[in-house]
Amino acid sequence: MSQVNGNPSLDTQLDEILDEYEKQHGLNFPIVTEDMSGYLNMSRDYIESLDRDERSLIALRLAQYSLYVQKLINRERARVSFCDATIRSICARDWVNYDKYFQYDIRVAAIALENEVIKKILKIKNHAQVRVLDLENIPFTIKHISDILMRSNYGRE
Repeated sequence: MSQVNGNPSLDTQLDEILDEYEKQHGLNFPIVTEDMSGYLNMSRDYIESLDRDERSLIALRLAQYSLYVQKLINRERARVSFCDATIRSICARDWVNYDKYFQYDIRVAAIALENEVIKKILKIKNHAQVRVLDLENIPFTIKHISDILMRSNYGRE
């Protein structure tokens, strides 16, 4: 745990708050250690060389991994929601100092210039949004491979 002047750092405090938030909303789950990259990068020729049981087992593992990826996506979306709620809560007292005709994002950015907590929360939010975008493509890859596995199962023993 990193500390500043004997107190937990802002990063550590925010991580603890986010961990507690995830636990309260059922978003805390174990990390899967199995490396799925081999399955996600199988060639069609390799898939065709597998027997029916091997293809079925791989399809099951891919389905499980897809559920895991969806949990990761949900976790990052929850992180974004938590950050948005926290930003609104912290900024609420400062809204009156900024013209009501400014867009929400501009007001938050202006407040973040003076508030390190908001700045850090915005950084976490942006990171979570990027992770969601990265993760959202994985289920499509899994579906494509699963479709190939299922089609290759027809007419085979």
